[in-house]
Amino acid sequence: MRKINMNITLSQVKMLNSLILVGFFVIMLVAIVEGFVIVSTVKNQKTILVPAGFNQKMSLTSQLPDNQYLISTTKDILSSKLNITPYNVHQSFNWLLTYVSSDNYVGFSQQLKNEARKIKDANMSASFYPSSWDVTNNLQVVMTGVLKKYVGKRALPIEQASYLVKYSYPNGFIRLKSIEKVKVSN
Repeated sequence: MRKINMNITLSQVKMLNSLILVGFFVIMLVAIVEGFVIVSTVKNQKTILVPAGFNQKMSLTSQLPDNQYLISTTKDILSSKLNITPYNVHQSFNWLLTYVSSDNYVGFSQQLKNEARKIKDANMSASFYPSSWDVTNNLQVVMTGVLKKYVGKRALPIEQASYLVKYSYPNGFIRLKSIEKVKVSN
């Protein structure tokens, strides 16, 4: 009697071990499939951004931002750089530095400090009104508009100005490389 019970119990244990082993392999197979699905999703991930101030959807991928994102970012950056007063110049320029790539930070920072000093010393202010833009394939945007400058209460002649803004896109983050004033082509 005892021998029969042991055989039944031993066969039940063997069957239970087999079921556990099959369950383990099924769970491992599911985990591997989920891993492949997650990796393929991350590689093809597209992020749609609609932050405050933007009136259109734009997208970023791990490779490049779309043109609408570059245009909106350029408008913000040039607004921060060119819409200034002696009272907000440091705040605007400090915000601008958050977009500068680490490779260009030292030179950019020094240039902005010099400009801020001149703006405060001369009591200058300026406003930029963008009217057109062109995005190139290599993360560059040319933005053209009207630039109004003032020294104290005296208005300087209104000028049509174009700026070339160059970006880099390391690891999915937009970084400012340079801002250059360029000649307006008619």
